[in-house]
Amino acid sequence: MAMTQLHDDSVTNATSMNKQRTIRIMVLGEEKVGKSSLISALVSQQASERVPSVLHDIVIPTEDTRENVAISLHDTSSSSNDVMEVIKTMNRSDAAIVVFDVSRSISSQRLGYWLDLLKVTKVMPVVLVGNKCDLLPGGSEISRVQSVLRNYKFIVHSLECSARTLINVKKTFGLAQKAVLYPMAPLYDAEKKQLQPKFITALKRIFRLFDVDRDGVISRDELHEYQNVCFKTRMKPEDMDALLELVALVKAEGVATDTRGLRFDGFAYLSELAIEKNKPEHCWQVLRTIGYSDTLELELPHDLMDVPRDSNAAQYEMCELSAAAIQFLTAVFTQFAPLTQASIDDIFAIVPPPKRPTWTSLPLEEPHASLDVSAWLALWR
Repeated sequence: MAMTQLHDDSVTNATSMNKQRTIRIMVLGEEKVGKSSLISALVSQQASERVPSVLHDIVIPTEDTRENVAISLHDTSSSSNDVMEVIKTMNRSDAAIVVFDVSRSISSQRLGYWLDLLKVTKVMPVVLVGNKCDLLPGGSEISRVQSVLRNYKFIVHSLECSARTLINVKKTFGLAQKAVLYPMAPLYDAEKKQLQPKFITALKRIFRLFDVDRDGVISRDELHEYQNVCFKTRMKPEDMDALLELVALVKAEGVATDTRGLRFDGFAYLSELAIEKNKPEHCWQVLRTIGYSDTLELELPHDLMDVPRDSNAAQYEMCELSAAAIQFLTAVFTQFAPLTQASIDDIFAIVPPPKRPTWTSLPLEEPHASLDVSAWLALWR
């Protein structure tokens, strides 16, 4: 059978950051909803008149996906006698496609069974798809299952498709793949409709990295560098103007005076906008470029954390700050001065508590006291 490239054309070179892996996608639902036909249509790129009731596992190799990942597709039986086998498949899957027949109302009424089974076995991203839309006289039937979408928060997408005419077949599996590679949950709280605190912390650190002059604004030149580092492109002046104007309309306080750049609120809004447009891959490209893991932990090379030592040095010899380190710490002091307890807390807000210096947990002696630059540098020696 001819293989098809499984990807969303909107995905940029963010995918090059993914470590080689296999994504396991299972397909489940009632009998005769077209589960096996969907898998067959994806792989062969054509409708098949005769398809086995349950297909053997199929692997789409890395060379047939833009994201450098292998896709393992798992068909399942709808028989109650095979429920334990279905549960085993759930436990080793990364995402699920739950299929129902839009031409039969009774099919959608059984969705709760499969979704409840997922809920108690293993919560994972779910794409809810109504197959056989070519049999509808007109209009969408996905509205029938709106209550289902509200009750099961792990459903990340819903759409209609047709294994017979290939409508949305590729998109269905692409959405499941995307939900695994670029998960929304670590970035956005759908119930509160706001960015997750851990993601905001990561964005604050990234903002500081590109705010080279430490004036609290990512200037146009610094935005160009951000774009170049994270997306390997440069923005045209007119595109930069349009971006700043867009942010100013929604987050006026997020744009600096004379539209010379973005403050943090405006910078964070770019991520909100990407999520609003269902483009979490843009956020993940930035995060993975800077070195964040899928759990938003900063992954630093071990050698970066090691202090070089002279092999002939005494056992208790002290290390001295380099000139570059002193310059950096002095710039941080200048940016956050006066260095009160609140300022110190702000400086280390981007650092996970276990990785903060121990002295950050010790409050200053006086509530309104502040450190001068000498005292600040002394803490690092």
